[in-house]
Amino acid sequence: MKVLRQRRTTPGLVPILYAISLVIIVVGGAFAPTTIFHSNSNHLTTTNTDVIEMQPMITITKTTPTPLAVAIAALQRRQSVTTWQLYAEKEKHEEMIKTSSSASITPVLPYPKGGGSTSPSYDTITTWKPELYNTKHSFVYNYGMSLVSLLDPKENERILDLGCGSGQLTFEIDKLARETIGIDKSVAMIIDAKSKFPSIEFQVADASNFNFEEKFDSIFSNAALHWMKDYRNAIKSMFHNLKPGGKIVVEFGGKGNVQTIVKALRNSLRTRGYIEQSDLDIWYFPSIGEYSTELESAGFRVLFAEHYDRPTELADESSGIKDWISMFGESFFTGVAEYHIEEIKNEVQENVKENCLIDGKWFADYKRIRIIAIKE
Repeated sequence: MKVLRQRRTTPGLVPILYAISLVIIVVGGAFAPTTIFHSNSNHLTTTNTDVIEMQPMITITKTTPTPLAVAIAALQRRQSVTTWQLYAEKEKHEEMIKTSSSASITPVLPYPKGGGSTSPSYDTITTWKPELYNTKHSFVYNYGMSLVSLLDPKENERILDLGCGSGQLTFEIDKLARETIGIDKSVAMIIDAKSKFPSIEFQVADASNFNFEEKFDSIFSNAALHWMKDYRNAIKSMFHNLKPGGKIVVEFGGKGNVQTIVKALRNSLRTRGYIEQSDLDIWYFPSIGEYSTELESAGFRVLFAEHYDRPTELADESSGIKDWISMFGESFFTGVAEYHIEEIKNEVQENVKENCLIDGKWFADYKRIRIIAIKE
């Protein structure tokens, strides 16, 4: 009977075997489509169309790099001071590729706060759809034109558009100001904005945690702050990024905003057993007193505050409420059976008809807050 001896690999052979394995990886992956990342502590770039959302920078192009490049980039990310996260989401990828085949987005380094993380958190709940936003929900920026007038941009001013979306209002402000920058949490929206207005700087950033070395004369925000559940840090970030005497001019959803639609949606979910989804709370709709108090606590002086009704006409006369839910309320359907989703949207639209269908047109029951405040 033969006894087979176990052969040991001497330590001196380890580097040689490692080098050989790398060569095999390079050769074996040379023709495989994969992802290449260039990373340091300040930015991250991807050249793979399968990756569509990242922190905090993305460039989408088509390429065929090797697995070795991926391994090196992963090592670089581990060695960097700040760890940036990357997400691959097929649904968003398809929308973003349709919007723009190539785009470059600059990062905003987050502003560290006591005890808090320095990594920006990105919107992993709401899937933003630029095409649906621009075709059927253009009222968001159309109504914002009067807010631009309230801002009254000057040719010597540097202005930040916080929650800029697809950049339409950023563009209007930029016509009048010395410099305008738009930031948004949604990579899809920023890519869309850059494709429409390439001369303007747009950046992916979290409104509750951002920092610019050069401060702003004014911060403008339309229809965005109600998405920021971490509202106290959003207020602190706005205050920190303003020059002394700088102002904010903002409008967002206030107490009671879209309550008719949301109540009907919650009821339809609950009757089908989707209790967790029906309890989802994705917006911050404060009273005017509540938000003004928060601003004053952060050091702002409130000059103007208004809470008003603004019934908002929706684009499609046959599916206005359903389209609104598809645009702004899709996160309620996480974990909901596919056959229930359209059924619920139809039911909600039918149930709000008495309050939201006026002279054959659909209206969303918007209640808005407008505020002007200065940094003292």
